[in-house]
Amino acid sequence: RMRDEPLQQLLADAATKLGVVARGQNYPHLVQKLIVQGLIKIEENDVTVYCRSDDVATVKEVLPAAVAEYVEIMERESGIK
Repeated sequence: RMRDEPLQQLLADAATKLGVVARGQNYPHLVQKLIVQGLIKIEENDVTVYCRSDDVATVKEVLPAAVAEYVEIMERESGIK
């Protein structure tokens, strides 16, 4: 029980900070970079992106650029182009 209280406070603080980050002007760029990083890490052809309901529009907006960036990185790293 003593450990639960600090953990709950930590989660509440993180949620508050995430709200601040999500309202920042660089948030779409962050989302794009996170998608690219995820694509690189999982190395799959078919991917489903899950996000908060608040972020659906942002993800839809940055997804084409994220995919293009991922393709460019993979081509460069593999020496295909």
